[in-house]
Amino acid sequence: KTGPPNKKIMETTSPLLLYPPFAENYIKLVNGLDPLEVFLSHEATLLGFIQSIHPEKATHRYASDKWSVREVIQHLTDTERVFSFRLLWIIRGEKGVLPPFDENKFAIATQQYPNNWHATLQEWESVRKATRYLLESVHAPLWENQIAIGDYTITARAIGLLLTGHVLHHLNILQERYGC
Repeated sequence: KTGPPNKKIMETTSPLLLYPPFAENYIKLVNGLDPLEVFLSHEATLLGFIQSIHPEKATHRYASDKWSVREVIQHLTDTERVFSFRLLWIIRGEKGVLPPFDENKFAIATQQYPNNWHATLQEWESVRKATRYLLESVHAPLWENQIAIGDYTITARAIGLLLTGHVLHHLNILQERYGC
C-alpha cells in the first residue's frame, strides 16, 4: 500500500520537518519548531483547561456516534503514549518500521474498563509529566532523526510537535462541540 507523499519542509534556515499529510493541521496549531519550547508554552493552559472540565461533563457526547468527554481525554492519553514511544524509538537510534495504530480500536478497548473521571485526569496528567521529561532529554541533533511508521516517514521533531498539536486540536473540539 502506498500512502500519500510526506510533507517536507527543508530550508537552510529551518530544521528538517518531515511528516505525513494528516499531521499538518496539528503541526500548524503549535506555531513553532522547537518541540520542548512549544510543549512548555502550552503546558499550563492545557493542564488548566482539562482540570476545569466539570465531572458531570465526563459522559457528555455532542452526538450519539461520538466519543464522550472522558473518552476524548483517554484518547489523548493513549495517543500521547504512542507518540512518546515513537519519539523514544527514534532518539535511541532504532530503525525499522513501526506499526500504525487505530485510535478507534483503542477507544473501544478502553470502554471495557472505564476509569472514573478523577482517575482519567490523573492518568492524563502523569503521562503529560512523563512526556515533558522525555522532551527535555532530547539532544538537538536527534530532532532530525527519521523513522518509518506504516507507510510514511516522520522526523523526531514532527513527533515532538504532534505531542502538543494533537492536544490543542482536541482542546478546540472540546470547546467548540462539547461546550467544555
